Order: sequence, then C-alpha cells, then structure tokens
Amino acid sequence: MMPAQAIVETIAQVLRNEFFEFRDRVFINRTVALDESEGDLTAITVRQGADDPFDDASTFDRIGMSLSIQVVFTDSDNDEPSLVGRLNELRLRTHRVLMARNALALPWVLSIAARGAEEPATSAAASIISKELVTRWGVLYTMDRTQPDA
Repeated sequence: MMPAQAIVETIAQVLRNEFFEFRDRVFINRTVALDESEGDLTAITVRQGADDPFDDASTFDRIGMSLSIQVVFTDSDNDEPSLVGRLNELRLRTHRVLMARNALALPWVLSIAARGAEEPATSAAASIISKELVTRWGVLYTMDRTQPDA
C-alpha cells in the first residue's frame, strides 16, 4: 500500500474512534453526494489531495513527501447558526485528536499540521439546510526510494 493511502486510512480510523456516535459515516475519498433522507448525515469524509516531493526531508535512501488531506464535515438542520456551530465543533474535536496524535502512530510520518478551512458551503432544499465545511491538513512523511510500500 502506498504511504499516502495508509495515512488517509489511519486518519479515517482515528476519526471513527473519536466520533463514535457516527463512526459508520466516516468515509474515505467519497465524492457521491450525501443524502439526509438515507441517514447519511452527520458525516465526515477524508480526502486524499496532492502528494508532492518535500526535498528538505529527503535522504540518500528516503524520499520526503508532503501530502495534502481534506477532512470534510457535512451536516443539515433547519437552524443555520446552530448548524455552523456544530460544524465548527466537529472541526475543533478533529483538530484536538489529530494534533494529539501528531505522528498518527506511523513511524515514517514526520508531522501533521492544520492548514485552515474553507468557508462553509451551503445547499438548501425546502426547509432543511445542508452545509459542508472543508478543512485542510498537511502531512510530511518519508518513503523508501525503491520500495515505497515498505
């Protein structure tokens, strides 16, 4: 397994453990729309982003890499201020748990850093409002030059 995939899966598992109340709605790289009528919300999606070389962490036998991760929170309510508050609470809990596990228990992960969030995106249908809050994370890691899955 490529290190980027292992990192995404580890972050998803950490979030499943933290958000026990909806652990079955923590998804990996999900792009299909979530549907409140199907019981999909509240939900978290961990998305793999760009995975770029990071020369400062490279050595003779290891390649330094910088992986971008998005953790996306989606929820719905008929009270918009309350909804934004819940999304920000999810963001806060995620920040605490990911920063407390700075190395994600993977020996080749060097660091994880919060890189901000986008403005909550809104979609409204009838009397219910859905919002999505995209947070950005950066993970620095190294991988073997000839056996990246080792």
